[in-house]
Amino acid sequence: MGLDSQIMGIQTGYNNLHTNQQNCWNWNRIGNLKDEPSQEGNWIKTLLDLSAPVDIVLDLHTAGIETTPHIYFHETELAHVTGLGIPHLLSWKVPSASFSDTNFQRGKVSLTFELSSSRSVHGEWVKESLIYLRRFFGLLPKVEGSKIWQTETQLKKWYSPAGGILCWHKDAGDAVTKSELIATLYTRQGSLELESPFTGVLLLKNPIHAPHERQELAKFLVE
Repeated sequence: MGLDSQIMGIQTGYNNLHTNQQNCWNWNRIGNLKDEPSQEGNWIKTLLDLSAPVDIVLDLHTAGIETTPHIYFHETELAHVTGLGIPHLLSWKVPSASFSDTNFQRGKVSLTFELSSSRSVHGEWVKESLIYLRRFFGLLPKVEGSKIWQTETQLKKWYSPAGGILCWHKDAGDAVTKSELIATLYTRQGSLELESPFTGVLLLKNPIHAPHERQELAKFLVE
């Protein structure tokens, strides 16, 4: 029911462009609107009503960003996310107003699977995502190899130092070290060699090719 919408290359949210041109609500972040008498409140209430009878909620995301597969999960649900083969597990303590977190607060096992990109779809990504889900449901044997990160302390945002044209030298999922060259930003004053501000993993890259100053470029998982 949402649209991955942008205006002039800036992410404006997942929203209904016909009824909701102004506030650009992110549909994954409006659990707090469930009691509002608006159309948006009615729709999110409908989603929550549909999920009310179930014990397990899997919120499956195919993001517009370039990302490496990962899961958001509450720290008490570790047993449900281990052994799936998904590279990165992001543990959180404090819930947001997201659909998944709202369901967790209702007493359900509720997990957010960030599986792949939606702007460019590859058969191998689909196949890989289905393998993760089959492992979750016990249809395939579990495997090792995932790394656990603390969302509140180890997930870091990175912002553009200036406006320009961005050329990445790293892919989502790559390991990086602090001060390593990871991108070049071409500005009116010349090119800027952008170094990694962290040591860790480049978790995702926002779909921005011509950022303005202080626009978010990426998120890192920091050692």
